[in-house]
Amino acid sequence: MAMIMLFAIPHPLSRILVYAAGFPVAVNVFIMAAEYQHDAEFASQAIFWTTLSSAITLSALVALYR
Repeated sequence: MAMIMLFAIPHPLSRILVYAAGFPVAVNVFIMAAEYQHDAEFASQAIFWTTLSSAITLSALVALYR
């Protein structure tokens, strides 16, 4: 949120940026890892855990940044 204040981003856009920061890792990470045969298992675990934690993260962000 400090960067939003530093760059004086308007309120509707700043709310979107803060909420988007709490989203889980995209499935694109797994697709790229599988395509290049590089740690696809780790990518799938990252997707799983960030999806679970995003429920808590997004709830907290919505509660703190209204």
